[in-house]
Amino acid sequence: METKSQTATETPPILRFLERILFRAANTTTEDIYQITTTPLTSSSSSNTSNAITQFQIFSFLPNQTEEETNTEPLCNGEIIINTMSMGNQQCRTVVVSGDLTAVGLEANERGTLDPKEECITWCNGSQWVVHARVVEDELESYVGMNVTNMDMLTPAQLKLQMLFSKFDTDLDGVLNFSEFVKLDQATEDDPQEMTEASFHQIINIVQSVRENDNDRNTENVGLDLIDLTCVYVGPVAEMFQTNLNADFAAVFPQEAKVAFIFEAFDRDQDGFWSPEEEAEYVTSTGRGNEALKWFRNEDGTTAVGITAVMPLYLDDDSPFFEELENDFQLAGEKVFGNGSEE
Repeated sequence: METKSQTATETPPILRFLERILFRAANTTTEDIYQITTTPLTSSSSSNTSNAITQFQIFSFLPNQTEEETNTEPLCNGEIIINTMSMGNQQCRTVVVSGDLTAVGLEANERGTLDPKEECITWCNGSQWVVHARVVEDELESYVGMNVTNMDMLTPAQLKLQMLFSKFDTDLDGVLNFSEFVKLDQATEDDPQEMTEASFHQIINIVQSVRENDNDRNTENVGLDLIDLTCVYVGPVAEMFQTNLNADFAAVFPQEAKVAFIFEAFDRDQDGFWSPEEEAEYVTSTGRGNEALKWFRNEDGTTAVGITAVMPLYLDDDSPFFEELENDFQLAGEKVFGNGSEE
């Protein structure tokens, strides 16, 4: 993941956060990501006001682009004017961004206010550019189920990530340290290569490049927390390392992985849950009839359709379907891959 280098070293302190931030438009469907670089120009002062003028350039950014593929030409540019007014012992600063920004979907004479504290830009039309890494962080928290308090609402992917993390966080400190991550690597690789502490710290640094603006990130202990581990398995970092969540989960939890495969085979819309129609298809396909439904019933009579409701159906010793896992796993394979196909 490459980002542009700053073209000057004398960036005003109030703008230094720009050196490490990617922006994207808030509350839109666009996935365009931009990097802003700055070049200081002039500074003027009077008795009670001063203006620092900085030129900025906006570049498009693609998470997977190589340094050779990086576009060296900016999409557009303009000026950032920092107005500072002294009132007694207090200083009031406003940061105004202006320029022809039609290339990024804004106006020819666009103006906006940059808030260094909130790290966002509010344009004249009321729209905002926000820190991309924060948006990624929110998406990762949603993906990993950090805010899910009801276990019945975990998706298969969330359950796999949480089970893998819990399995190897043996000291329960909330992060996978070097030795714990080595054990995870050894447990999930057919021919594991020796991992050094230097390579482990390189992984941490790559993950931190995605999460650098996350104030809630665990920094007390050196290692990977649950969302860090999600980065390893999801998105551009996963593509870089060519990780496979399903394969690694199956290597550590083979029986649970078969249940997850069955569940996902009947989750036709892949939203992580069974709709009543998907649940009915499972019951009919396996020949269980209404006898199986009691395993999905909550105390209030509602039907749980998450992966955690299906796990005990096959893995609880007192379940009447305890011996049916292999048959249903084969049935799911035929459903996904077709008759006569191997997984």
